[in-house]
Amino acid sequence: MNAADLAVRRVSIAEALPSLRPALKRSPWGGLVSLDEILRGAQCFQVCDVAGVPCLTYGVEIIPHAGGTEALIVAAAGHLPGVDLTDTGLRLISAQAKHCDVITAVTRRPALIKKMHTHGFKTVAVILAKASHVDA
Repeated sequence: MNAADLAVRRVSIAEALPSLRPALKRSPWGGLVSLDEILRGAQCFQVCDVAGVPCLTYGVEIIPHAGGTEALIVAAAGHLPGVDLTDTGLRLISAQAKHCDVITAVTRRPALIKKMHTHGFKTVAVILAKASHVDA
């Protein structure tokens, strides 16, 4: 099976939640933010194989700013043997967000950062965090 055999459909946040739960385990927010909060305001999509079985689910929030529009990838999770779903997902999101000025994502996964760089993404900031009740 290859990426051309896949179909994309928009789904509700409620439909997306079960498929996106694995993404919460890799969230950079370490349990501070719930999946419901992460997806609030997002448009969710599922990519299905030829049998109609979901293999990738992702959420993108479109955020208007004074200087342009941002498409923020808020969550993604999936698995399909023999298909690079990161590559497939980034291509789909790029096509869906062509009306936006920038596509952004926050991750703590070095391999994903490297792969996103191959798709033209650049590291433009680093987020630092510390528990507020812990002294330095």
